[in-house]
Amino acid sequence: MIGRSAPALHGQDFFERDPQLTLLRRATAEAAGTFLLVFTVAASAIAASSLAPGVAGIARALAMGPTLTALILAFGPISGGHFNPLITLAQWMTRQRPTSCLAAYIVAQLLGATMGAQLAFAAFASHPLTTAMASLLSQTVAEFIAAFGLMILVMSAPRMQPRGVGPFAVGGWIAMTLAGLPTSPAANPAISLGLLMGAPALVSGARAVLAHVGLQFFGMAAAMLLLSLIDPGPEASSKRADSGELSGEQHGV
Repeated sequence: MIGRSAPALHGQDFFERDPQLTLLRRATAEAAGTFLLVFTVAASAIAASSLAPGVAGIARALAMGPTLTALILAFGPISGGHFNPLITLAQWMTRQRPTSCLAAYIVAQLLGATMGAQLAFAAFASHPLTTAMASLLSQTVAEFIAAFGLMILVMSAPRMQPRGVGPFAVGGWIAMTLAGLPTSPAANPAISLGLLMGAPALVSGARAVLAHVGLQFFGMAAAMLLLSLIDPGPEASSKRADSGELSGEQHGV
């Protein structure tokens, strides 16, 4: 039957590194990655809507490409980094994933995609809010998402392969936030406070800057909370590996 058995492909591209990680953790990683991906796609489309068609396409590609690469590097070791039901379905059809994983991943991907699109549209598209309120909402969402994604990538860098790609993933994410979002979030308290203290003419006032800094710390806290839910950490992984080796030794493997 299709999808019944799964060969040992763990650790390869688009396969999770730890096969013993619970399905809930892996599906949550798929939901989070798809959320950030679709948020980027929707936000960049809104930002580029006033550009010429050819330029708009280039702008969307430049926003989506680095973002997708960074998210695969961050979440790939946990879930495989699909963020696309076609990938999950293809692996199931070739008996590389069980049916339970197929169902959980696709539900997670669709939920994450819906939430990402809704948040981008609510924050950046035209809506009945006043101009001031709409601007405040856009800046709030952009600053939070920028810091949230940044810290996911930074904290995930130690498990990215090959080693040393973390800075490139972070750079790609920051490039997306600056070029792909209708606002230009800093995602860095040093930048926000440095501009406030050294070049106050470049910012919109102390109150707004302090609010942005608060959102940056909130984004960091949310990222660390998410990672604590989906990634048990290197100690737990090494314990499972050690127990597996011990079990193999006991059975003569």
